[in-house]
Amino acid sequence: MGYLTKGLPEELQEFPIDVFFSYSHGAFEGQSNSELKRWSQKLAEDLREELSFSGLENLSFYLDESERKDESVDPTELLDSQLKEKVSSAALITLLMTPHYLRSEWCRREREWWREHNHPDPLSVGGRVFVSRIHPTDETDWPEELKGLLGYFFFDKDKPPEEARPFTYRGSDDDINQYKDALIELSGKLVQRLKAVREVLDHRHEEWKHQQKMAAANGQILYLYGRQEAVPVWQRTCKKLQDQQFVVNPDSPRERRPR
Repeated sequence: MGYLTKGLPEELQEFPIDVFFSYSHGAFEGQSNSELKRWSQKLAEDLREELSFSGLENLSFYLDESERKDESVDPTELLDSQLKEKVSSAALITLLMTPHYLRSEWCRREREWWREHNHPDPLSVGGRVFVSRIHPTDETDWPEELKGLLGYFFFDKDKPPEEARPFTYRGSDDDINQYKDALIELSGKLVQRLKAVREVLDHRHEEWKHQQKMAAANGQILYLYGRQEAVPVWQRTCKKLQDQQFVVNPDSPRERRPR
């Protein structure tokens, strides 16, 4: 159970996944693992720790760790439907932007599946797509829905593209502070957005509880006071309350007796 599902009835658990990571494994032919994949998995775990440090417990993350090669494997029906279910049920999507990501058919599908469920936005809490820039890319090649997003830089922007690498890539210690700064900045924005989503879901929960109470067999009992000369008004008011599942007492206008 994740942060956005804890304490909610099953009917209102709209987002079983709090954060979905969409990224390219960066593997080449004959390879199922890569430095980029390992780096991405570490970023996910570091980010989970940062979010937990901010007080968000029981977080539900999804990071695809299946043994697949992004650009060369034709997706199976099972994996295809499994990923669609996961990404469609995520509140936030964090994509790791690299040239590999832009070429990945898998990543394109994940992004489209998420948009099918979340566009137009049913929550109105602000953007729920976060771009982590892992390697230089040409922004003109970005999908239209991502253009305009500034993103969070996890590489040195001052280096030539051919020399730029993610912070801490291959165990580097020289840029560990830049990595931490970018991590904390991204974490802070995710915390804000997750809390905003939770507020919406809690509000829906309160409305749901009220509706359940009104729909209960006994409903909510109200005493409706009315003078005898106001019978027509009393009857109309009583009918409206009963239509809303209130139980009205008494069954006819009765003036309160003086004490």
